[in-house]
Amino acid sequence: MTSLRISLAVASSMLAVAIVGSLPHAQAELRPAEQQKVDALNKSLHHIAVLYRGKKYVELGKAIEELQQAYDELKNAEDLELQAALGGMDLRVEAAQRLLKSTLDQAAAKPVAKKPVMPVKPKPKMVAGGISYANQIAPLLASKCGRCHIDKQSGGFSVASYASLRQGSENGTVFNPGKGKGSTLVDLLESGDMPRGGGKLNDEEIDMIIKWIDSGAPFDGGDPTAMVAMAGPGGPSMSDAPTGNEKVSFMRDIAPILVDNCVTCHSGTQGSDNFELDTFARLKQGGRNNTDVLSAGRPGSSILVKMIKGVQKDNTGKVRPRMPRNGSALSSDEIAKFETWIAEGAKFDGDDPNEEIEFLVRVNQAAKMSHEELAQYREGLAKRNWSKGNPGVPFDKVERDDFVLYGNMTPARLTECADMIDTERSKLTGLLRLTPGKPLLKGKVSIFVFDKRFELTEFARMVDKRELTNDTNAFFVFNVVDAFGAVLAPKENDTSFPLLVSEILCGCYVDSQGRNVPAWFSDGAGRYYAAKAEPRSALVKHWDDSVGPALAGARPGFVNDKSVDGQNAALAYGLVKTMMANGSAFNALLEMLRKGTRFDTAVQRAYGASPLQLAERFTGTRAGRPGR
Repeated sequence: MTSLRISLAVASSMLAVAIVGSLPHAQAELRPAEQQKVDALNKSLHHIAVLYRGKKYVELGKAIEELQQAYDELKNAEDLELQAALGGMDLRVEAAQRLLKSTLDQAAAKPVAKKPVMPVKPKPKMVAGGISYANQIAPLLASKCGRCHIDKQSGGFSVASYASLRQGSENGTVFNPGKGKGSTLVDLLESGDMPRGGGKLNDEEIDMIIKWIDSGAPFDGGDPTAMVAMAGPGGPSMSDAPTGNEKVSFMRDIAPILVDNCVTCHSGTQGSDNFELDTFARLKQGGRNNTDVLSAGRPGSSILVKMIKGVQKDNTGKVRPRMPRNGSALSSDEIAKFETWIAEGAKFDGDDPNEEIEFLVRVNQAAKMSHEELAQYREGLAKRNWSKGNPGVPFDKVERDDFVLYGNMTPARLTECADMIDTERSKLTGLLRLTPGKPLLKGKVSIFVFDKRFELTEFARMVDKRELTNDTNAFFVFNVVDAFGAVLAPKENDTSFPLLVSEILCGCYVDSQGRNVPAWFSDGAGRYYAAKAEPRSALVKHWDDSVGPALAGARPGFVNDKSVDGQNAALAYGLVKTMMANGSAFNALLEMLRKGTRFDTAVQRAYGASPLQLAERFTGTRAGRPGR
């Protein structure tokens, strides 16, 4: 019995690594002999996973003990490069231990049998009545709660995915599987306190949620981190993705028509006729009246089609004005596209149903542009941004291979600043592992430089709608369509300018690596790489020193905040530094982002933990609970 417990204890640490991921390769160059040892560990881990899946438990126990011994020998070796190659394994072990703990504990409590059988985690079962998370719970929560808890993540709580729902809010989980009645989620729904500003859930809907939680809150979707759309009546399930055989594409055919003809009046929170269609989720929801305007699969019944044809009647039988009301009628070809799209199920083929349609259209356009075409397009955006932040003030510009510099100082001084930025850019090739001769990112970066701080803060306020803290002397914005930064010009005896422009360039670069990269990550990584490029800058010491005080009152929910100024900027920098301790995992994360993996999923795969879990370990707190 004791022997079995020891073997299982070893399995809980080492087998977990095999399931979650193999040991990372060294970020630094290892000696051939040491590299062979690391490669051997990786091979052993994969072999252990094969044995586990094949239920060959006798061979498994021996393989685990041998692997444990080999790993301990390497871990205790006085070789910094080797330690870097092994670094970060603890995160994976911890995550896997949580995953396997219940299974292993049950096995350890059983008497030793000739052929031990490891219990297999059963697949989620539907409760009586067939309650489905994907087809019933997710659309219900999204339609009733999505405006606050998908668009805004109010209170640090999001219903955008199964994973975020189970994660809970800043105050902890909102329910425990197996106990629906009395849970925080159900109490808020039954009291009517939630949802605020939207339609309340009726007794039947609340009872369905209770029964789903009572049954263990089973998940029947594909990816628990996948986003769900805000749903209207009879709204989308998680299987609403297009098949690829549709004749009409929302992003290619429908969205541009909506942007050119409809979004101006039907957007924001005060859209005409209580109807907003500036995001696909809002279009699907049918505005604040929750009216199904699409009638997916039935174009002849679609209110949207009737409105653009000018045949929709009101409650008195009077024909309502044709849409768009203040513009030309849509052509017969355009109307036919809407009819075909709805007949094919009104499928969404964009990245994020809760993102503004206009932005998604511009992203699609940017994707089709060449480097030169996108750079020219961004130059037009830069001129508009300058006019918005500095109305009536003339500017000069200096153009280089990877950036265009804008400012209202003398041409000689502007050129001097551009030369300093060029020097910083040259340092980034090796630091970011860039291909020599290729652009830092597609389309160049626009950099605005200001002599006076009030000019920088006003520019941030007018262009990016953000209030800079007193110690913020630079910021950047990357949204695929545009990429720009703003910075204070160098002063005499001030060495911070090179560091700040590196922060802008690196931040934009990291943000450009994938979809939906959160602000905390691109800002923290931008600051991290900039500190590597300019380690002697006095500002780097200030950044390092600011992490400790920021942790004193930190909450892990900062990874859900859109603002990264002040304390959040220090926390983002500190968290990225801890993630970079496992350089191989960090590089794997970036590679997954480049291949289109969503950020949360990529972090989970690279580190064996979600971003919030990493933030909890970094801050020493649980979400919404006091720390140590």
